[in-house]
Amino acid sequence: MMMQAVLSNPGHPEYGVATIPFPVPHDQYAHCMELLEALEIGDAVKADCKVEKIDSFYTVLKRTEMLTVNVEELNYLAKRLDSFDTVEAAQFQAVAHKLELFELKDLINLTFCCQQATVITDFSDLSAVGRNHYMNLHGGSAKTDELKALDGEAVARSLIAGGGGTVTPYGVVYDNGMKLGQVYDGQFFPCYYYEPNAITVAVTAKSEPEDTEHITWLYLPMAQEEVDRALQRAGIMNLADARLHLEDTQLPNEVDMLLDMEQESLADLNALAKAARPLSNDDIIKLGAAVAMAKPQSAEEIKMLAESLDLFDFVPGVHTPTEYGKYVIQESERFEYDENLEAFYDYEGYALQRMNAEDGMFTDRGYIAYKGGIALKEVMECGQGEQPAPEPWQGENRDEMLRMTLYAKNKAGYSLVLPADEEYLSAAKSYLGVGDFAEAVIRDVRFKVPYIGELICDTDCPSVEEYNKFAKAMEDIWQKDGALLTYAAVLDAERPDTLGRAYELLQNLENYERIVEGTYGYGQQRLQETLGLDDEAIYELEGYMDFEKYGKECMEADGVVTTEFGLLRRLEPPFAAHTLQMRGMV
Repeated sequence: MMMQAVLSNPGHPEYGVATIPFPVPHDQYAHCMELLEALEIGDAVKADCKVEKIDSFYTVLKRTEMLTVNVEELNYLAKRLDSFDTVEAAQFQAVAHKLELFELKDLINLTFCCQQATVITDFSDLSAVGRNHYMNLHGGSAKTDELKALDGEAVARSLIAGGGGTVTPYGVVYDNGMKLGQVYDGQFFPCYYYEPNAITVAVTAKSEPEDTEHITWLYLPMAQEEVDRALQRAGIMNLADARLHLEDTQLPNEVDMLLDMEQESLADLNALAKAARPLSNDDIIKLGAAVAMAKPQSAEEIKMLAESLDLFDFVPGVHTPTEYGKYVIQESERFEYDENLEAFYDYEGYALQRMNAEDGMFTDRGYIAYKGGIALKEVMECGQGEQPAPEPWQGENRDEMLRMTLYAKNKAGYSLVLPADEEYLSAAKSYLGVGDFAEAVIRDVRFKVPYIGELICDTDCPSVEEYNKFAKAMEDIWQKDGALLTYAAVLDAERPDTLGRAYELLQNLENYERIVEGTYGYGQQRLQETLGLDDEAIYELEGYMDFEKYGKECMEADGVVTTEFGLLRRLEPPFAAHTLQMRGMV
């Protein structure tokens, strides 16, 4: 329930007025203070603002018009009232009217105790009135069983018959013995979480005892003007004279444990809170893992990590190599997972190889790996700085077939994704500071389909360009049904010893047939091909021909081989029997 106040300088009405919204939005705070400063009012401590007019749902505040108030007190009161529900609003207004309160200090203190009063705004439902009164007498809550057993109407009638009610424009109010306490002493605002914030810091003067109740609460992030004025109210002119205590944060425990409040500056804490404010719950968890990995030493370094979370790959809830391997192959969409090949996946082995290449680690929150193009220490010292060229799939509609890590002089490992166009490859060279990829070292080549990568040898030390040519060819068969398994079977049977040979086989994939129906089905297929029969003719031969035996003989004649990925036939020329015997495949 926002309100607006028209404020003026009581000593110089000719200066004009300023209309200020309350609570003052964070992004308008500095501007609003400038408006008041132009009128020579708006002191952080003094009451120097004359209320010319106030426009609010809380009409009881009309009594503050023509009074001189402190703008920070008015802002705090507005925050308190903005969080009230309709019942609390009625309680506040009715009690303020009954007690004839108009000083902001008293109105602020009333917000902490008005809930004890009972206000009847509707006499048509005495049962509800009785229940509400009972709860007001018991701190605003009661057990469900108590309320069910309560005769609310009888309680209400007893309350009304007992007298003591005061008629106000906001209802008939019964104060129930409420006393106006002094929660607010006129200088130090009580701790109150008006809205979610990243970090809450309690600031006290070093001249005060450590257990002092004179606490200035800072709900970071805050505009610098808000911080300065809050400290001014506390009489703290120099932060060297202040003691900081970390009261609460929305940051992960890993951050809380690292922050040394005796060493941290308020400016760095505020900057960290500002960086953390837009983070989602998932980002907060990821930040905890990043902190565990990077081991920052200050709020400033943690801030740099919070702003650089995109440089980390994170898999929550994964704590072993096997779990990580399963995630990458089955769920990450980096690979096309085939459950029929489950027995062939070495999840742990693949994960360990990948972890070693990408410098990843397990934390209490899951697995995390740094993928930035500069050293992690540099990220914490000066932010992301210069970043790698954009990855091709971010700007193009194409699949990642393989990736590799390139190392060049004075550059940390750069992850190159293939296939890629010339523009991207040129940008990668520029980032690495090389004129040719031959000047860079290739490490950790990872294929999107793990079992394909395991079957390919690269004894010919292929170049980036050759890998890119192969990746483009892989992209061509990516969406073709069964093509990947056929190619895997071809690699298993042919055993190419170079990437160049593997590429030739991929280009000639139509010369191979992966057999999925067994000897019986193969016998039917070969008879159709040999005699030119249609399906109906084959059906009529059922029971009159031994397709199983015929299929087996055809397989032997056609040089069909058994691979880890099924039966495979090479059309021209067929696999030679002596070659297969040498490889132990027949």
